[in-house]
Amino acid sequence: MNTNVSDVKVIGIGGAGCNCIKYLANQGIKKVDLIMANTDKKALKPDDENLNVAVVILGEDLDCAEGTKGDPELGYEAAMESYDELKMLLKGAGMVFIRAGMGGGTGSGASVVAAEIAKKSGAMTVALVNMPSFFEGRKRKDVAEQWLSKLKQIVDGMAIMPNDSLLQNQSGNKSFSAALQEGDHYFKDIIKSLNCFLQQKGKLLCDFIKRNDLCLIGAGKDWGTDGLVSAVKKAIDSLRTLNDVEMKDIKHVLAVIARKKMDDSEDEGVIDGLIEGDVIVDVVWIEDEELEDDDVRVVVLGA
Repeated sequence: MNTNVSDVKVIGIGGAGCNCIKYLANQGIKKVDLIMANTDKKALKPDDENLNVAVVILGEDLDCAEGTKGDPELGYEAAMESYDELKMLLKGAGMVFIRAGMGGGTGSGASVVAAEIAKKSGAMTVALVNMPSFFEGRKRKDVAEQWLSKLKQIVDGMAIMPNDSLLQNQSGNKSFSAALQEGDHYFKDIIKSLNCFLQQKGKLLCDFIKRNDLCLIGAGKDWGTDGLVSAVKKAIDSLRTLNDVEMKDIKHVLAVIARKKMDDSEDEGVIDGLIEGDVIVDVVWIEDEELEDDDVRVVVLGA
């Protein structure tokens, strides 16, 4: 495993992944390298040409200049054709986040290749994926589940966001694309917290990941007097429900709590009281200067 954990890269694969990279770039996320990779050339144009985002056209010599038409095998083949370029862009990373939507062609197939490259390079590799909504059809769901299973066998950590959950949480008449951007915001919180964690206490995260085959990830954010308790509850709930896992099956939890300034008066024992069962709980406090004074962001890794 690469010991240069301070070098963090986020690669968006396919349409959903590239949209997330554009969102992160427009949000001004710091201390990470952003990469967009897609078979569809039109989808690779950044919203702002001045933004520092690397771009990879996957499978240029294949007949998929306008996408893979939902064929994940073609997405995999396109990424394999661009293997050397992907390898060069991911080289030297201590941690790689792979952002993709499962169920389509490029996101499903090419994300597996990116994960293989990142792992072979020695990087900690985390997949941040959306799963299709019920109205997107049975075929898309079957493809998503098949390729998610392959991805799980490669990566060190995974956070899953079902599109149905995003739609259920929407108020008013928001569009599907607006709902998906809420997912990008959720994943941004995970990236920011784990990136801060790596910069400040990287060895702790490396040790946790080395001890476990696959870490499932959840996140929560709140503010104010009771913000910590609320954020922890949200993080644990997202770990459990979004990743479709029972807490009784989780043996070890690493909770990363971020504030603008650490508050020594807060009781980290609140974590133990909110997690049921015989679970080992480790708590790490970090500082994130970009948070507001009353904000608290919690990311939990369960294995």
